[in-house]
Order: sequence, then structure tokens, then C-alpha cells
Amino acid sequence: MSALAEFVDRREQWAKDANTPSYRTVEDYSANFTDLAAISHPKLNQIYGGPFYHTKPHADRPSTNLVFVEDINGNTAIDNPGDLGGGETDKHIIYDGLTRAYVQAVIAGVNTLRDASLFLSTWHPSAVDLRVKLRLPRHPVQVLVTESGNFSADHFILQHPNLDVIFLTGVEGARRLEQMRAGLTHKDQIKIEITGQTTNLKEGMKILKQNYGVNLASCIGGHTLAKSMLDDGVIDDIYLTQTQSFGAVPNTPFHPDRNRFLRNVVVGKKGTGEEEGVRFLHLKVR
Repeated sequence: MSALAEFVDRREQWAKDANTPSYRTVEDYSANFTDLAAISHPKLNQIYGGPFYHTKPHADRPSTNLVFVEDINGNTAIDNPGDLGGGETDKHIIYDGLTRAYVQAVIAGVNTLRDASLFLSTWHPSAVDLRVKLRLPRHPVQVLVTESGNFSADHFILQHPNLDVIFLTGVEGARRLEQMRAGLTHKDQIKIEITGQTTNLKEGMKILKQNYGVNLASCIGGHTLAKSMLDDGVIDDIYLTQTQSFGAVPNTPFHPDRNRFLRNVVVGKKGTGEEEGVRFLHLKVR
């Protein structure tokens, strides 16, 4: 068995064994939005407490969601978001599940993937089943955003021919990435896209749509990338889990103007059972 297959098996078993209490809907304004599509899967919808909505694709760029967990003070910066106490439902059904199960690409800043053994996919059996039903590849394309172009050639995602990777960068970053890629065994699945003299996120999202057919994407940050994507108008939906825990770096909301985004609620959920106190919001970016 390959290292990739072993990793996938471990993550799938972890998700399968997890206790994932259901959410209950406390707010639903989805009828107020005309550009939403609903994701339907019996098991996932049962746990989530209804259909899961996302914005329909655009003509010139992917419809893209942004996923964050925040502590009781509204801060988000932390090495492991799971440490903020979102719970197993948030981890396996939301963060690694519904927000990625329908997308063709997952976007992250290179610092977010500094753990060399990490890659971004779905693991819960129902989320994997949803990708099958949607006729999507087992794993979404890994899209990494970098200005510097500094990325380890030893990273897990660069070692496997079955993982497609796209770097979005500027001219100088591309030069460094080309040098790094030259020494790799599996080069064909690793693409480097120059989005401008420096990294241009608007152009990068257009490239994903035009060159790779990416219609739906998910972004997990980090903090700096999330703010830039929101400011550049390339985020459509925010999936925000709010916990009762402390621990994130102070003064790190997902955006300095966080409260503006909190006004546009599509649905609001609350955790039950072991996850009582957890709140989930789907926010529409306008």
C-alpha cells in the first residue's frame, strides 16, 4: 500500500469512528437569496439539520467558500483549529466534509500547509460518497497561494502522482517554484501559474476557472489570505463555526470588518449533545 493510501485509510477511519451529534437550525433566511444551490445527501443533511447551500458558479471565476472556526472572542489564528473546541461534527461534517465535498479545488496559503504531512480532502464516508455521486475525483485539486515561492520539495502533496497541485504566485515566486519542481519525480501534476508581477488573487481565480475548469472551490485561509480574498471580492460564502473556547491569537478576526459580514446570515445552526454551545453560521458575501 502506498503512503498516500495509508494516509487516506487512517483519516477515513478516524472520521468513520467519530461521534457527530446533529445540528439544529435556529435561523433560515435562504429563501431571501436567489443565487444559491443546495447540496443533498441523506446522512449529511440529517446531521447538518437540512440542506447545505452554496453560491452558484460565476461566468468568470469559481464560486468560492471560506471556512473558519473562531473562539469566544471572535479570533481565528491558531495552529490547529480543532483546538478551539468546534467538535467532531464541525471537524468531520463541516470543515473536512460539506464545505469540500462538492468542490473541485481547495485553496490555502502555503504557511497553512507548513505541516509537511498535510493535504486537504474529505474523509467522512458520507462526504466521500457525495463526491462519488457528484462525479468528482476522490481528492480536490490542492491550490496553494504563495508570494515568496518558498515551499518544501519534501512536502507530502508533491510526492504522489494522484494529487494535482496548482501554485498561484508572482514572477519571483514562480522562479523559486520552478527550481523546486525541477528536482521532483512527479512533475506533470504540479502546475505553476503566474498571476501577475506579484500574486494577483483576482487573476488567479480567473485562471482556475479558464485553464482548469474549476467552478467550485473552498478556501481554508490562513488569516492573511482570507482577508485578501474577501477584500478582492472572490469569496461568496463564509462558513463560520463559533465556539465557547479561548485560545486563538488575540486580535485575529477572519476580517477586520467582521461584523459587516455577520449581517448576511443564510442559515444559523446550534450544536446538540456533546456539542451544545457550538454555533454555526452560513454567511453570504455581498
